[in-house]
Amino acid sequence: MPAARKAVVRVPKAERDVNRCLPRFHPTVVERPRNKLEAIAAARAAFALCQFDEGACDLGLRRLRAYRKEWDESPGVWKDRPRHDEASQGADAFLTFACSCYEPPSPVPTRKRDFRWVV
Repeated sequence: MPAARKAVVRVPKAERDVNRCLPRFHPTVVERPRNKLEAIAAARAAFALCQFDEGACDLGLRRLRAYRKEWDESPGVWKDRPRHDEASQGADAFLTFACSCYEPPSPVPTRKRDFRWVV
C-alpha cells in the first residue's frame, strides 16, 4: 500500500512578500463560483448593497459596465458565456467577492460618556 502523499501548496514569492510587509493582512481563500449565472445573480444582489468611491474605483466600475456576453456571428445569437477580455477580469473579481459571503465588520460601539462627575 503506497504511503499517503501530502498536498503541497506553492505560494508565489510576491504573495509571501505582501504577507511579510502587511502582517495584519489575512487573506481569505474563496472557492471559485461553479455556476457563472448564479454568480452573476449574487453580484447583482451584492452590488445594490455596496458603496463605491467613484474616483478610486473608476477602473473597476468601468470593467463592470463593459462586462458582456460573447456574440456568435455565424448563427447570430448570444453565447452562454461572457466575453473574455479585460472587462471580464474585473467582473470576475467582483463575482468572487459577491459569492464569498463577506460580512463587513461591525462598527466599534462607542462608550457613553459619564457626566456624573461634572459639577
